[in-house]
Amino acid sequence: MPSSTSSSEPLRQPSPARAGAAGVSRQLLLGALLVFVLTPALLEGGTRFGFLRISTIERRIASEHTAALGLRHDPVQRSVLLVGNSLLLDDVDLEQLRRLLPKQLRVSRFAIEATWFLDWQYGLRRLFSDGARPDVVVLMLDSTNVVATAIRGDYSAYYLFNTADIPLLGRELGLTRTAQSSLLVARYSMFWAGRNNIRAFITRRVFADYAESLHNLAAPKPHLLSGPGAAQVSAQRLHEAAETVRSFGAQFVFIVPPGFNQAGERDLLQGARAAGVTTVVPVPGGTWPASRFRDGYHLSAEAAPLFTTQLAERLAPLLTERPASR
Repeated sequence: MPSSTSSSEPLRQPSPARAGAAGVSRQLLLGALLVFVLTPALLEGGTRFGFLRISTIERRIASEHTAALGLRHDPVQRSVLLVGNSLLLDDVDLEQLRRLLPKQLRVSRFAIEATWFLDWQYGLRRLFSDGARPDVVVLMLDSTNVVATAIRGDYSAYYLFNTADIPLLGRELGLTRTAQSSLLVARYSMFWAGRNNIRAFITRRVFADYAESLHNLAAPKPHLLSGPGAAQVSAQRLHEAAETVRSFGAQFVFIVPPGFNQAGERDLLQGARAAGVTTVVPVPGGTWPASRFRDGYHLSAEAAPLFTTQLAERLAPLLTERPASR
């Protein structure tokens, strides 16, 4: 009986059409992989290189962040770092403050709009862990910012959150794992952190009227405490922020901006006293009329220099007194 003849038969060669199709499939797969790998890199590179150059706000934030990280203890000229949100930007004339304060103080600012106390509570830890060493940290926020359980979102992760703090922050805010994962990506990706800013920037440039209508929509407000609960939360948060700053040999000062929430300010000051935090109130709540505010919240261009003058008078003796030991 003859043995199997399969071994003696020539191997079948794929048809030219089938070989061509396989080659095209490999090319398509390779192209898809390249797109998958290169697209995030191009988006990230474009954001870091391009958006920082066309957006005044992004360029300012990046510049102030770099300057903050470069601060060091100086035995001759004390470095003072002002941090906060749009209240710091609008209510304090930085150049005027520098002129009014003693010459032995070198004043820098790092402000990010739409941030809350929790952004900066964790942000101070990030700044110091990244190498910032100011002699004094001055935080300026209002009572609403302090008691609200809120953060700006992914944008804060890029500049203000340590990787190890994201799970802690997630638990404090009750964030889902998806939200925490988004913060983790934003911690390292400027594109992911700033994607909403990029979209808003393009919308303002291309659809100005539509962007204005979106800006005028009322944003949902976080739940706010009042009374003893607000004072207790204020005390706890201010104490933690102050301890972070003091642990790196720096002085902590808290500023309350002008406003109308007298009850909230009273709760905040009670908490600050309980925490033993040095607090400056140049203009107590309800003192100034609404005409000095451009939108009921931020000071007008005419009122900001007045507040800056009073702030400098209150800050000067606090900032020039060196602590007995570090």
